[in-house]
Amino acid sequence: MFALLLLVGGGSISFLGLGQLEFPEFTLKQALVVTAYPGASPEQVEESPWVCWSITPSW
Repeated sequence: MFALLLLVGGGSISFLGLGQLEFPEFTLKQALVVTAYPGASPEQVEESPWVCWSITPSW
């Protein structure tokens, strides 16, 4: 019984002593999105109204 309490107590103390930063902050400066446009020529893709060349972040 003493060994069990020792393990549970030691585990609890060790768990509380762990670092809290699981997901560190980072800044995403660039992103590249590639999609398929089957059957389209490069000119059609370039002239497409759905192409967005620049995205300004709101933050």
